[in-house]
Amino acid sequence: MKEDIQNIKLKLSNPQDIVILSHRNPDGDAVGSTVALSRFLKKGNHAVKIIYPSEYPLVFQYLIEGIPAPLIYDLNPQESLEAIKNAGVIFLLDFNALDRIDKMGETVMFSKATKILIDHHIDPEPIADFIIGEHLPFAAVSILSGLDFLSAFPILLLLLINLLALLALVI
Repeated sequence: MKEDIQNIKLKLSNPQDIVILSHRNPDGDAVGSTVALSRFLKKGNHAVKIIYPSEYPLVFQYLIEGIPAPLIYDLNPQESLEAIKNAGVIFLLDFNALDRIDKMGETVMFSKATKILIDHHIDPEPIADFIIGEHLPFAAVSILSGLDFLSAFPILLLLLINLLALLALVI
């Protein structure tokens, strides 16, 4: 895992065209994690596009304020597929199988982009160059053990996913 993090850091050390994908019928953890990662990556001067297969609930619109509107494949399939084809890096968040992104799955599968899967579900399919999936207790231990922020960002993102999911239940 540590070597994977180093390789991801190296890949992200120069600005990239990045696509962040999440699953059909995005829920709170899908929207929250994609937006959080987008904001983080934009600080590194990356060009970031979020794409969802279908529309997200309007209750999460407040999370998206201040960033470009996500692309919705169902509403704009051509622009969505073009963004995936042009990406140098593709993040796959909150899903662990390409069938969860429907018709975009085949384009992602054949993309030459570096694919990074960050997910909390068990048994991910081998769909990415890097698969990061920590459970919350291990994430807390890793954070508390003194990792620098960039090394810990996947773990922090997973922690954020879980916190936003809990928040979405309360709202």
